[in-house]
Parts: sequence; C-alpha cells; structure tokens
Amino acid sequence: MHKRHRKFSIAGAAVLLATALTTMAAPASAAPYCNATAKASFARAQLFADANCKGGSMIIKSADANGDRPNFAQFRNYDGRTYNIDNTRSSVAVAAGNCIRVFDGANYTGAESNVLCAGSTTRYFGFFSFDNRASSLRICAASRKDHCARNGGVNTPTPTPPPTPPPTPNGFPKDVTSAPDKAHYDGAASWSGGKNCTGGFTKGAKCCPPQVLSA
Repeated sequence: MHKRHRKFSIAGAAVLLATALTTMAAPASAAPYCNATAKASFARAQLFADANCKGGSMIIKSADANGDRPNFAQFRNYDGRTYNIDNTRSSVAVAAGNCIRVFDGANYTGAESNVLCAGSTTRYFGFFSFDNRASSLRICAASRKDHCARNGGVNTPTPTPPPTPPPTPNGFPKDVTSAPDKAHYDGAASWSGGKNCTGGFTKGAKCCPPQVLSA
C-alpha cells in the first residue's frame, strides 16, 4: 500500500503525540466541527475521507465488540465487506461511551495519537497531524481506555519460576537412593598457621612413581 505520509524525527514524534487529533477550536459563532447527524446511529466510530466529517465514510458498527482495525488497506466495513481506504481519512465521529486511538503504521506500529473519547454524546475530531496518515486503529469503551493502548491493554504475564526441588535426604545426589553405610563429610581442619598441614602426601594419596612417556 502506498504511504503518503512524511517521515519524521523522534523529536517531531514527541510534538506529534502532544498535538495530534485534538478537537478543533472554533469561534463561538462558528458551526460545530461536524454536523450532529454525521455519525450513523449504529456506528461506534465513523471515519470520513474529508475534513468536517464530509466525503465517503467507513463505519465500525456498534455490534462489533472488537472494533480494532489493524490495517486500513483491509478495512472491514459495517456491511461486512473489506475495503482499501489507503489511509485517506481526515476526520472521525466517535459515538458516546467509546474511545479510539490511531497509529500511522499498520498493526498498531509507528507514531500514535492521543486517545479520543466521547462522553455522553457523540464527539467529532479532525485528524490534523494524522491527516491521511492513519494506518490502523484501536477502539475501546470509554471505561477501559487501556484497551486502546498499542498492545490492546494486554500485559505480558511474568513467567512463574520453576519450583525449587526439595533437598535430598542426607545430602545425597538425586540419583542415589540408598547407601550401605551412613555417609558424611568431614571438612578440612583449620589452617592454624600450618600446624594441621602434613607437608606432603598423606598415606594412600601417593601410590606410584611418576611415569615418563617416551617420544
């Protein structure tokens, strides 16, 4: 799929996260950002091709419990058909009780927007810094904003460490099950300035003269 967005630096990304997808500020005498009838009544979110919620739209329906869209090149619309919208979205309507977050890479990668939430009524947003750049989308209930996170709110569980094996009887290795005599280990005597050192081999430690190997 052809990408039409520009590359940006890490520093630019920080600005992007702070400013992207905020509600348009308008003079008091101006009309709302989008007409209140823009959102279909059965939509959780409705994405529009043009600004001010105009142009062709794609709908994530209310009955779609998992409305996430990992790739806008294969956008599943409310009618059950799959479309390629080629990132050409400029505005969005979010139904009451829902939130969305968009990413400029497929599969929730790249830069991410802030979470856009609707309270008791539908809210309308411009894509602004993400204009024609949104490549994937998370949608979640307003009560579970964590589900709009890049990982869908799924935390990787900490692996459970393997159980510590119980100590073996009498300190024997696990493969030793019995011994004819009681076994024990006497530790070496203290150094005591060398008083406990034999100064040579003990009885039985040296058995043979050294062997010289011929070439």
